[in-house]
Amino acid sequence: MYTEKEPIVKCPDSEILWEQYYKLRYEVLRKPWQQEVGSETDPSDETSTHGAAIINNEIVAGGRMHLIDTETAQVRYMAVSPIYQGQGMGGKVLQYLENEGKKQGAKKIILQARENAINFYLAKGYTITGEGILLFGVIPHKWMEKII
Repeated sequence: MYTEKEPIVKCPDSEILWEQYYKLRYEVLRKPWQQEVGSETDPSDETSTHGAAIINNEIVAGGRMHLIDTETAQVRYMAVSPIYQGQGMGGKVLQYLENEGKKQGAKKIILQARENAINFYLAKGYTITGEGILLFGVIPHKWMEKII
């Protein structure tokens, strides 16, 4: 368990933090499946709300939320550094993104959860609504949602 102070959760606000944010997304979500650097981003990043848990000026968790219509937001790219997994960092980022979604008018959050993350989202009040994608041909997902 980490011994530093509680994380600050906010949108990355410096070039160094943005580099760390995207590196974390790549290292956790793409590299283990031999995906190319750059596959951790997409054009919607520019118009999305990003959240990151920061401890001692280091990003330890992050995720992204964007509105898909006036009342629905989607969370994507949730990633937690392996040394901080199971310590509440993902929950803090998710809460930040949900709060930002509410501020932007969202009434519901949807997401596609990897099978190994389903219990995390269930514990945060999400329900399974259907089958999701099979990412890279090997990572099954479930559609999930939460009314906020």
